[in-house]
Amino acid sequence: SISSAAGRHLMQYEGNNILIAVCKDNEDILKEYDGCAGVSSLSLRTELPTLYREAVYAMRAAKVRGEKTGRYEDIGILSYIFEIKDNTSVRSRAMSLLQAAVEYDKKHDSELVETLFHYLRAGGSPAETARLMYTHRNTISYRINKLRELCGTDFSDAEECFDYLASIYILKEGGMC
Repeated sequence: SISSAAGRHLMQYEGNNILIAVCKDNEDILKEYDGCAGVSSLSLRTELPTLYREAVYAMRAAKVRGEKTGRYEDIGILSYIFEIKDNTSVRSRAMSLLQAAVEYDKKHDSELVETLFHYLRAGGSPAETARLMYTHRNTISYRINKLRELCGTDFSDAEECFDYLASIYILKEGGMC
């Protein structure tokens, strides 16, 4: 444990900060440290190992999303993905869904998968995706059209979009894209 105070415990895990939070207004402690951080849920009734796991998951989610801090309450579907112990078949399914885009990115040094990630998180808005990626809207539109061609979908079905977003999370978590 790096730092411990009433209601909070800050420790390092794989060079990143993990905050076990059992009181409000404790995230100020993270400002002292560089790198990625994960914050557990806020609970006095939850056991420390559970809070630790939540904070690790939050930190992993922050890494996948390219953020500095993750909070367990905000990780959504990633909590399910992180619970999968043997995820070989899950990663295989994710790769099969995104293989054409991943291969295109490797061959052309492009950012199709990253564009799709931001596009789906932005609710399918090319303008918001462009803002998030600091890229011109026309570039985003071109990339989305290329993704539609490669993936054989128009990304209009909510369940299909969910599958693609979950697959990107799985591949990012596994360092595969």
